[in-house]
Amino acid sequence: MNKRAFPSKIFLVICSIGMDALLVLGADIISFLIRFGKTTGPFPRPNFTAYLQLLLPIIALRLLCFYIYGLYNKPKYKTTYDIVLNVIKATTASTLIIIVVAFLFRAFAYPRMVIFYSWLITIPLIITWRLITKRLINLFLGKDYFISNTLIVGTDHESQRLATRLLREANIARHLVGFISIAPKTDSEDIGPPSLGSVIDIPDIIDRYVIDEVVIACQMPKEMILSIFTLFNQEDVVFRIVPSLYEATIGTMATSPAERVPLISPISHRVIWYKDLKRLLDTGASLIGLIVLSPLLLLIAAAIKLNSRGPILYSQIRSGLHGNSFILYKFRTMYAESEIDGPVFAEEDDPRVTGIGKFLRRFRLDEIPQLYNVIINDMSIIGPRPERPYFVNQLIKKIPFYAERMEVKPGITGWAQVTYGYSSNVIEHREKLLYDIFYIENMCLALDSLIVIKTLGTVISGKGVK
Repeated sequence: MNKRAFPSKIFLVICSIGMDALLVLGADIISFLIRFGKTTGPFPRPNFTAYLQLLLPIIALRLLCFYIYGLYNKPKYKTTYDIVLNVIKATTASTLIIIVVAFLFRAFAYPRMVIFYSWLITIPLIITWRLITKRLINLFLGKDYFISNTLIVGTDHESQRLATRLLREANIARHLVGFISIAPKTDSEDIGPPSLGSVIDIPDIIDRYVIDEVVIACQMPKEMILSIFTLFNQEDVVFRIVPSLYEATIGTMATSPAERVPLISPISHRVIWYKDLKRLLDTGASLIGLIVLSPLLLLIAAAIKLNSRGPILYSQIRSGLHGNSFILYKFRTMYAESEIDGPVFAEEDDPRVTGIGKFLRRFRLDEIPQLYNVIINDMSIIGPRPERPYFVNQLIKKIPFYAERMEVKPGITGWAQVTYGYSSNVIEHREKLLYDIFYIENMCLALDSLIVIKTLGTVISGKGVK
């Protein structure tokens, strides 16, 4: 596809910011109408005056949160899932800040119900106009605008297979520009279409074609990957790397769980402050969980004691944050001295598991004591599964960058657990690592909520147990 002309990115962003500001203002006005329209009039003087004093900061704050959550960055890569999720996150974050600011400045005349209504109304307004805008852009600028023109680095069979999957399965509309080889072309070679040449031809390819996305789909040295990045450093492109190349460069998994073709981006977008919020939520949820579930805990303890000899709780050393060891607590589900010959991975229909243990494992009830580990800050409710140091030492030697999963605290449940399930050998651990890395690089309240929902579904169904 040859070069094309569209309105500049800056122009579109300015239009988007202007429309967002109007909708934020409109949502607040509607909120006043809902709150006061049938009683004291739509705009009671003390309340509306308090709002006007905060008007510009409120709009600026909303727009800043929209920017932080990427609503103005590369719209063609935003699926409907991404738009909905990011608008909810940005609006919720800004609303919480507005509540705190109103409290600190004693702006109680700015009604809290108006703030709540504004939150409810802003979300659908922003989502709706953005989805409508995509259709309008397609209508007036042509459907090409939201098509990502993709260049794939690699000409082998796996690269071609990846291209097929990207074009057929991905939630982002893509147009294949072509392939480029990592080896220089020789006179005896015939690189036929849609191959465009080799890495040394990239400057010419940039001049000839519109390229929005570069996917590195074959094995190559890290130095070559960096050189390709350099060649595109003046271009507004998105880089993706197939997961098997994670050992070549550390990055961020594709930002949308809706994307069925997993890719890696070399830039991290983790929200630093979220770990503090996560700790607060972990502590509160664990305390409430232990209190509410205390009758069930007593019942399970009695059942374990009556079913087989041995302790009720099973303690085991696990590797936690940064590889530091801690003692993990679970309800005992195996016969006493079941690992007298040394630690082994769990397996299907494990003969070491007791009768009551099978029931507890099926519905994940054996994990409940780990809420104590969460309270004392050894674990989080959501995170990578904590492994035993014996297995960690083995897996680090066999799986490149396996230690990256210990950048965060381990969890009772997690994206890998609910998506991939248990792993019992090195190959499965290698595949499962990609899901852990996805979570580490994309952890947020929305993703954690999705994991909790999936976990509840897994617990109720009793599936995926070893």
